This record gives sequence, C-alpha cells and structure tokens, in this order.
Amino acid sequence: MVVARIVLSGGDTMTQCAGIRDIAGSVIDGVCRDVSCAINNDYPLFTAGCWMRTSKDRVQVGGINWPIGIGKVRVERRDIVIADANGAVVVP
Repeated sequence: MVVARIVLSGGDTMTQCAGIRDIAGSVIDGVCRDVSCAINNDYPLFTAGCWMRTSKDRVQVGGINWPIGIGKVRVERRDIVIADANGAVVVP
C-alpha cells in the first residue's frame, strides 16, 4: 500500500505503474486525478477528493520510506494500512 501526503501526479499513469509493481493500493492525504482508471482497474484508491489539473512540474518526491503524517496520524515504514469506502486505519 502506498501512503502519500501529496497530490497523485500522473493519475492514470501512476495507477498503472502501481498495478504493475503489485502495490496493493494508495491512501492519499490530498487529491488525485483520473480516478476512473483506478476504478476500471480495480485499484484501491483512497483520497480526500478529485482534481482535474495535473501536478506535473509542481510536485516532487520528498522521500521514500520516510514517516509521514496523514491528518493527525503518523505512518511509519512497515505499518499496516487497512482501508475501505468508510476510511482508513493504520496499525503500527
């Protein structure tokens, strides 16, 4: 599961890449675009909303496997994230 505190840039491209890499799903503390691609590919995507505009040239990777905060919850590497249509929970 990818947990991100960013806008998902690329939308359908990132969703397809995640599927190829066997990533279980994405929880995003922000918005994403191209949600229909995730739905059509049965890719679990949990976000704060949708946005049409691309984030190309405005978003960059701050780090990989770094702890982040989603709302008031700290998410560490190897935490278990369980999510459904009602929300997400992090198990340390």
